Amino acid sequence: MDKQSDAQGSEKVAEEKQLDEKELERKLKKDQKAKEKEEKKLKAKQKEAARLQAQATSDGTKKAERKQRKKAVEDENPQDFIDPNTPNGRKKLLAPQMAKQYSPSAVERSWYAWWESSGYFGADSASTKPPFVIVSDSCS
Repeated sequence: MDKQSDAQGSEKVAEEKQLDEKELERKLKKDQKAKEKEEKKLKAKQKEAARLQAQATSDGTKKAERKQRKKAVEDENPQDFIDPNTPNGRKKLLAPQMAKQYSPSAVERSWYAWWESSGYFGADSASTKPPFVIVSDSCS
């Protein structure tokens, strides 16, 4: 029985060594994954810091540009946006600069007279094109 118990004892020792080796291998893998995870977090933090720094730099530039545009708007002469009076039947005279907002009454008043005098609203009786009509419901 001594030989049998010695054999069983040596088998247990061999199994424990295998378990220790497997545990050691698992621990090494776990430590390696933890290290990779920490490196990934550090890289993400560095990337975020670089992004924030770039954003701060561009924000400063954007603020300066906005301030400059605002100053340029204040320096503009309002007379540059007013269309000069156009005599009836003449093509519209335009201001040196385009207005910020469209004002149909100011714009179309002169154009309409020029369109009428140019014959844009008249029919051509000699035309070979088929006739057509546009109906406008202005009674509503």
